[in-house]
Amino acid sequence: MGLDRRTFLQQAALALVSVGSTEAGINLLSKNTRFARWLQPYVETLAQTTSRKLALLVGINEYSQKGHLHGCINDVELQKELLIHRFGFKAQDICILSDREAYNQLGHWLENLNFVFYGVELILLTLFVFHLIVGIAIRLEAKRSRPLAYNQIKSVGTPSKQSLSSRSMAITGVIILFFLVWHIMSFKFGTYYLTTVNGVPMRDLSRLVIEKFHNPLYTFGYVAAIALLGLHIRHGFWSAGQSLGVLEGRNSSWVYQMSLIFAVLMTVGFILVPLAIYFNFIG
Repeated sequence: MGLDRRTFLQQAALALVSVGSTEAGINLLSKNTRFARWLQPYVETLAQTTSRKLALLVGINEYSQKGHLHGCINDVELQKELLIHRFGFKAQDICILSDREAYNQLGHWLENLNFVFYGVELILLTLFVFHLIVGIAIRLEAKRSRPLAYNQIKSVGTPSKQSLSSRSMAITGVIILFFLVWHIMSFKFGTYYLTTVNGVPMRDLSRLVIEKFHNPLYTFGYVAAIALLGLHIRHGFWSAGQSLGVLEGRNSSWVYQMSLIFAVLMTVGFILVPLAIYFNFIG
């Protein structure tokens, strides 16, 4: 993720002000046994004679309030130097992550959850299969109840709420099933690129994601599938409550609108990253 430049410098300035931001103030406080151990790294740093360190100390000491530091320094390496020379950190203890490295570390952490990670996958798979079976059963029951198709399809309003979303549930469900298989094969079982972050070997998931979403076929296929998923959820979210008999009167109308909002937000949220990668806004 990288260091948040402004936030770090603002907090650093506030910390310096709180302990006395001048060299004389720190040296004076360090003579008190209560603060001596805590301030020892600062005292040792101040005893050094590097121009870089002194420039940093003087620059930060010019600010009496953290708000004054907004946007004045935007160099990550300068922040690293500040951590080393002002706060006594060791260079090897400072980890500056790029977005790609942070993404890979997240993937590596999830993989290392072992049985927890696979347990969640198993639960999701079980729920998905159950949903699929119930959906097929409902479709077959509807077919048996009315073997002849309607001559005219038209919404009669509440309680049916017939719409494109409700009419296409079976079709969108099948397409989403094939998409999920394609998606899992592409990422979970896709090319295994290897990288190293802070000396730890791990899978380079960010490279795979960026590679896939620079492919127009995959990117726009993904966008289309997510749009169909939104259409599927738009009716399913409301229909589930209606089928369970928990929606009555105003609640039905309110949940119906909320299902639309939820479907739109989910769809937009899922397609933003692929499109941003494809059009080179990120990655």
